[in-house]
Amino acid sequence: MDIRVGIDGCSPHQRADRVRRRLSPILGIADLRPSDVVVRRSRHGRDVSISVHRHLLVIVDNALARANGMKPRVLAAHWAATLSVVLPQVCVQGRRRGD
Repeated sequence: MDIRVGIDGCSPHQRADRVRRRLSPILGIADLRPSDVVVRRSRHGRDVSISVHRHLLVIVDNALARANGMKPRVLAAHWAATLSVVLPQVCVQGRRRGD
């Protein structure tokens, strides 16, 4: 994930830090599945979010997508595809969900 622009008054670095902080509890989810990575369009239809097992990870807005040379939906789908492969491999294994 390449966070090249800020959001809501945050710098790109601060935005990337938000994503890192959101990732921490996600990495503790036991037996994460690829299907737990979900892309959704926002209520107002311009932005797209990526959530993992109901945890918001990142919002892909027009500025971020444009900085990465894509449309929001395409960039979110690209990142989600990568996350759905990587996260199940690095998350906690063997515990039941909810433990």
